[in-house]
Amino acid sequence: MPFDRTYQNPHLVNSYLTIKYANKNLVLDLDTCLSIANGRLVWGGRGGISALRNQSLSGSDLSGEVEYRGKWVPVQLDLSTNIQVKNNRLQYIATPTRASTPVNRPSPAAPAPAPAPV
Repeated sequence: MPFDRTYQNPHLVNSYLTIKYANKNLVLDLDTCLSIANGRLVWGGRGGISALRNQSLSGSDLSGEVEYRGKWVPVQLDLSTNIQVKNNRLQYIATPTRASTPVNRPSPAAPAPAPAPV
């Protein structure tokens, strides 16, 4: 889901998301609302955008690479799901959403069931 069409020129400046809205530049430090967990970019926490390598923004889709188990894995996250303009400020809205999607990551094997008691 892309940003609302009234959000103009979304772009990154270091860890800051900047948009033009109602002829004003609005800014949000993404390090205040994103973190890294198990090789994924997730909502909540701090420091997530700073941990990204090769970060880019296309519309509302943030992508980059995070280090996980000694390898750099690609991730992406749609910022429009949790970032909105409220009271003429760009704000992080905490709602339950999915974490970023790693690309080409094998899913972990399910643990073996415990033996039945004797």
